Amino acid sequence: MSHTVRRVEDALCTPIPDRNISRRRFLALTVVGLLAGCSSSPSTQSSSVLSTATASPTQVVLAPLAPVSLANAHQITRLAVLNPNNSRVRGLAWSPDGKTLAVGAYAALQLWDVASGMQVASLAGHRGQVFQLAWSPDGQLLASGSDDNTLRIWDVQSHAALHILQGISNAILSVAWSPDGQRLAAGCGDGTVQIWQRSAWIRSAQWNGPSAQGQFHTGSYRDGVYGVVWSPDGKRLLGTRYDGYVRVWDVNSGKLSRVLLPSSQPNGLSWSPEGHIFASSSDDGTVQFWDSVTYKNTRTLQAETQAGWAYAIPWSPDGHLIATSRDSGIVQVYDTQSGKELTVLQGHTASVWTTVWSPDGLRIASGSDDGTVCLWGVH
Repeated sequence: MSHTVRRVEDALCTPIPDRNISRRRFLALTVVGLLAGCSSSPSTQSSSVLSTATASPTQVVLAPLAPVSLANAHQITRLAVLNPNNSRVRGLAWSPDGKTLAVGAYAALQLWDVASGMQVASLAGHRGQVFQLAWSPDGQLLASGSDDNTLRIWDVQSHAALHILQGISNAILSVAWSPDGQRLAAGCGDGTVQIWQRSAWIRSAQWNGPSAQGQFHTGSYRDGVYGVVWSPDGKRLLGTRYDGYVRVWDVNSGKLSRVLLPSSQPNGLSWSPEGHIFASSSDDGTVQFWDSVTYKNTRTLQAETQAGWAYAIPWSPDGHLIATSRDSGIVQVYDTQSGKELTVLQGHTASVWTTVWSPDGLRIASGSDDGTVCLWGVH
């Protein structure tokens, strides 16, 4: 794989070069019935090697001894395996206190107590695949986006759907709360980004912007926005789009301020805790770091092509580590400063679409199309 770093495109619309990268098989992956036995491997092993072991959901849940850090990342092990309902898991979200994990397993939306490994609630209503979940910063609400064309807002105490937001005519592929919890961004299958105000649950903005007709402009959602993320100060919003670009929106003016060209079709996005760097993952398996002021690509984390595309890329709360979920079923953990791969979490037998880091840094959760959720930590 080439280690050449592509430059940022300052123009708002630039023709996409001919990049012969295979498109992700969105919505075409089959559910794997076997449950994965999850384990970690040191970075000296190939990241494309997958564990063939299988396991039932764990009855004993291990307690993490310390937050995951640079010093102990090589000691990450499986704490528990959760089995939501043998359906593909593409949405995960932690409660702000790190005690509860929300799981979207196809249309089932569930809350799990991570200390006991027990399901504590089921939130019924969705009729299609739940793609992304987002817990409000104050811990009161949970947002869920689905390909049933609904964006639902749940009261996590009563487990009731408080709002089913209207005016949406396409799948909701990504959701993200603003840092102050007063606005909710939704990335849609038609290429739009919608902004909803929490005070009255009205749609205050809908952004689109120019679209380039490139080779990625195909599939179930030709313009799908599979990733949205707010800057830590809430002034900018980033969104991927299935035309090969990352768009940067000025929230106050609603103007498209930048369009960035990653090395391949971009999938996931995440902002570093301190706000100086944001990351994008791509179909070629790489993760690219971007300077949040100059928008220059400052580092590219490489991966073996056998591991497939990269999707969710959460940062650790201290900003020293980043996890990368992969099509091959692995999760890689990197040192964000050196770019070194520290460990590979193995065990899922199908694509890992969603990986989230708990706010307290104690656990990493990964959800897969094999129907399982693995909880990871240092024990």
